[in-house]
Amino acid sequence: MKLRHFTIAVLTAFSVLVACSEPENNGSGQQQEAASVSVSPASLSFTSAAESKEVTVTTNCNWTAQSDADWANVSITSGGVSRSGAVVKVTVQANKGDARSATVTFTGKGSNTVTTKLAISQEGYQVPKELTVSATSVSMLAKGETKALSFKATEAWTASANAPWITISPVSGQGSDKSQSITITVEANADDARTGKVTFTMGDLSKEVSVNQQGVPQFETLTVSEFISKAPDTGEWYRLTGIITQICDNTAKAYGNFYIKDDTGEVFVYGMTREYSEGNNNQTFAQLSLKEGDELTFITQRSQYHGEPQAGGNLQPAYYESHIPHPTPQREYADYKANSSSEPWLELPATSEDDEHQFLHHTMFIGSQETRNYSMYWDRHHLVARWVAYPLYRKAWGYGTRTDRWGLDKLLKSSEQPVLDRTYTSSDGNTYDRGHQIPSADRLCYESNVKTFYYTNMTPQLSALNGQLWANLEQNVREWSWPDKQYDTDTLYVVTGCVVDDSVTTVKDNEGKSVTVPTHYYKALLRVYQGSYNAIGFWLEHREYSQKKIDQSLAVSIDQLEELTGEDFFHNLPDAVESVVEAKDPKTDDWWWNRMLK
Repeated sequence: MKLRHFTIAVLTAFSVLVACSEPENNGSGQQQEAASVSVSPASLSFTSAAESKEVTVTTNCNWTAQSDADWANVSITSGGVSRSGAVVKVTVQANKGDARSATVTFTGKGSNTVTTKLAISQEGYQVPKELTVSATSVSMLAKGETKALSFKATEAWTASANAPWITISPVSGQGSDKSQSITITVEANADDARTGKVTFTMGDLSKEVSVNQQGVPQFETLTVSEFISKAPDTGEWYRLTGIITQICDNTAKAYGNFYIKDDTGEVFVYGMTREYSEGNNNQTFAQLSLKEGDELTFITQRSQYHGEPQAGGNLQPAYYESHIPHPTPQREYADYKANSSSEPWLELPATSEDDEHQFLHHTMFIGSQETRNYSMYWDRHHLVARWVAYPLYRKAWGYGTRTDRWGLDKLLKSSEQPVLDRTYTSSDGNTYDRGHQIPSADRLCYESNVKTFYYTNMTPQLSALNGQLWANLEQNVREWSWPDKQYDTDTLYVVTGCVVDDSVTTVKDNEGKSVTVPTHYYKALLRVYQGSYNAIGFWLEHREYSQKKIDQSLAVSIDQLEELTGEDFFHNLPDAVESVVEAKDPKTDDWWWNRMLK
């Protein structure tokens, strides 16, 4: 009985020792179970995104799991007997490259070793399918144009146009997740506006881009007189052709202000650009290199300014079409010099044959019409103009900018006038400007402005006066002549002068000639509007003033100014008018003071 119990115990212990070994005979005719490890499913497939999936590991022995890739990992790397199956999570990282594969090896160990492999595959990164364009339409000029259009196509693509006047480059390409571009070129269009289409195709996707090209409208061609007869500001466009008679400003940033003339008339063009520019003057006129005398064809609307017909306009400039170059005509100016004047112009003070002063007159052109620029009474002993007289109205102002073309007056020898390439030289410690009598800003067209820089128009004026109170007076004079402010002025007649007879101060010009420094400055103004007149005078000592703006304390009647200066102003007025206008006290005339600059 004891022997039997011992035999059972030994057999039991031996059974445990060989549980995970190759099947062997246990002496009773039975074999032991073989070691096994199985994985279900035997393979896993993943997309390119980071992802996890589960497998079931069934084993009758201890086991381990090992991945051969660092992007594929298992949640459990070892375990024991699991006949009912252990769940293991397999996780892959996101794949930004090509397709890839890995293997996880499961190994069971006892007295023998068995392995089972789990195959893992992951798709490569796929660029999302996308076809987009940066614009759904492209606008092109009538003269022909090339523009770039950006787009994004993630697969191979093609582009095509449905019209022969549209050219595309390139017409195909490979996909990319980055932006690409093509160029779209259109031929010149001499007809009406037209529309074409560019189509992008990528597999089953497509995008269309409309190509809209301006046409050349068939404008009505008019003579200048026919153009002037048209109603203003209707929005209608016309074609004009004529000879350029005057360009007011041809600097690099000129707005394109000029006069043009044909056999029927002449008209002012307020603003022209190289090409159509909607509602905006882009200052491209100078790029056309036009000259006076050229035959110009351009497109314009009919506008007007203070009742005067104009081409171009403040709201919409004209634009260039073509031109035929011609030689620039040489202007002949009727400038002259005399001992006195019998001209009937209202701005002129009286002159005399006996005072040794010289009457100098300079003309200017407004378009093709010659008219007076200014006149002066030259004192050859003191080398200053005793007065400079001129009419001031909007057309006489002109359009342009300051030229700074300092120079000799062509009516006098250089020995008869100061030479002022540089300003005066003084010995009294004061700084004197080359002070204009007719301001540069009162004549803005180029050739008219050049004449305001003649040395005869200058006096040695203290900088402290010239740049402050006197400048304010000049600005107000222009303000009073400005018709667009509804100041009811047809013409403002201006006399600007200086008093030198009692002066004991002189300065030197650039050649050492003595020039007398004035003791006083003045202005006499006569306003004319629809046959009515009013006048005002200003009398200033030649010194620095603490006030910066003119006021009634500086105003005098014309009669008073005549007593102060010894001049006879506006002597061409009818006597009955002159006596009333010149006697009136301007301090009580609100017309002047209500219209001053603020």
